Amino acid sequence: MAHCNMYDKVLEVLRQPTADRKDFEINSVLPWFRKKSDLFSKLKTGFLVDIIKCCSLETRERDDILIKQGDRGDCFYICLSGKVTIYINYANKEEKQQRATDDADGEEDTKIVTQHPKKVTDRSKLGTFVITLGAGATFGEVALITEDSVRTASIVCDEHTDVIVIDRNLYNRSVKYVLEKEFEEKTNFIKSNPFFQNWAPKYKKQLAMAFETIKFPYESAIIKQGNHVDAIYFILRGEVKMVVDTTMHHVQYPKLCPHEDAALDTHNGTSPGSPSIHRRVMSGESTGSDSPNLSIYRRKIGKKPLVDVCYLGVNECIGDTEVLLEMPTFFHSAICTQETEVLMLETKHYERLLVKRNPQAITAMTDSLELKLQHRINEKVLLSQLLYHKTKEINDEVRRQSQARRVDHKKHPKAHIGSDAFIPTTGPLVDMYGPGTVFHRIRQREHSKQAKLKKDRESGHN
Repeated sequence: MAHCNMYDKVLEVLRQPTADRKDFEINSVLPWFRKKSDLFSKLKTGFLVDIIKCCSLETRERDDILIKQGDRGDCFYICLSGKVTIYINYANKEEKQQRATDDADGEEDTKIVTQHPKKVTDRSKLGTFVITLGAGATFGEVALITEDSVRTASIVCDEHTDVIVIDRNLYNRSVKYVLEKEFEEKTNFIKSNPFFQNWAPKYKKQLAMAFETIKFPYESAIIKQGNHVDAIYFILRGEVKMVVDTTMHHVQYPKLCPHEDAALDTHNGTSPGSPSIHRRVMSGESTGSDSPNLSIYRRKIGKKPLVDVCYLGVNECIGDTEVLLEMPTFFHSAICTQETEVLMLETKHYERLLVKRNPQAITAMTDSLELKLQHRINEKVLLSQLLYHKTKEINDEVRRQSQARRVDHKKHPKAHIGSDAFIPTTGPLVDMYGPGTVFHRIRQREHSKQAKLKKDRESGHN
């Protein structure tokens, strides 16, 4: 109820004309704004007061289009309540951006204002689903950070949504430094990281948008063993210690560690046919009266001895093992040994930008993971050995296939070069790469057809 009352108070302040918003009213809602948005928590009080005093409030309904990809942008949004979804149309992205840039050349400062928000009836036309954002999220700031000011995605409301709008002037004097510094840091990290530095510029920009900067205090856990794998973390500054509770592994990954239960039960005097002591303990199964072995094991497990695996520093990766090997839960914990700042990439963005768009980055990351696991093998952590061998098997298969392709290419070099490889698929054909292009294409196709018929006849005689 208190939250509802505070939100009503926030709306009451924002619905007033900017000139009528009193300082004492703004100061009363400052703590709420700092808790609501990560961006607001980073701003100095004076800048945050300026935003609350000068921003505008908009209320949108389901299927309202807040931002249309390809348009020029002159403001960004912060969601106070409700949900919005982001879509990217990869097919038409470059064309729309170029058109918007060309339009900008003839205009000095065109501000896009939608008096009557358009609704979308078919979301599939907006492109690929990217992510759904909720209260506290910021969006639309990339158009203000980049030189061309082009919207890189479409954003649609999923329900009744309240947003505050920050125009370019307010952005320039209040949050520009914070957002541009953060975006520049992400961009520099991507440029210097061997996994991402060779990506196409459009994917680098999308990756920078997908990264989320998070600070963790001393002794806090970035990931916890047993938690669901939902992101990869790249360390920008600071240090973390990787620790593991080996007693949890065969419960987390019974298929990877099928023999540990038997080994533990034999050690504790349990017959092979009886239920696993460890499974009964870890699952909290009630046994009525515990056997002496089970009681001892409960006390032993309760201590949860942690094994130190390694320390990770700047540019190191947390969670890559679990994501690359498709493990459902984290197999160790990451504890900060000092204040640590990371870039978080959620698995949904990993799927979108690496798996679907840049699979070569996954190959490079898996190759690097093999070396890391090899140096981190700990005889106290059986799973680390299993994961190393699994990663090596994956990389060996990739190397084998790559070698087979190279050998095949040497034996049949012409088979890998089609006639269309040197001819544009769109636009005029004549004189694009020299005279006779159309004729060359027809002749090559006819030659391929005759060669196929000859091969079929020869195989028929045999």
